[in-house]
Amino acid sequence: MPQSKSLKLTARITLEEKHQNLKAALEEWRATQSATNPISINQLALKHNVPHSTLQGTINGRPTKLESCAKHGLLTAEEEEVLVRYLLEAAQQGFPDTRK
Repeated sequence: MPQSKSLKLTARITLEEKHQNLKAALEEWRATQSATNPISINQLALKHNVPHSTLQGTINGRPTKLESCAKHGLLTAEEEEVLVRYLLEAAQQGFPDTRK
């Protein structure tokens, strides 16, 4: 049976893709503000496939979902990566860790 991605991993990848789209829209918005005819937020939202309200909130300084989640996590991204590598290595050696 082929191993499929977990729902959490799929959701995380989707969230990261949305974050990248939002980042691209925000960069384009900043680049066009000095132009004589700046592009509207609605047009940018449609072009980059992000909600208008999310783009507007980000422009106004509201943190994105990824930034907010990163602040409230128990582990930093680096600590999480080290822990996952350790657990995978231990499991490959035949000694998977228990919850305890």
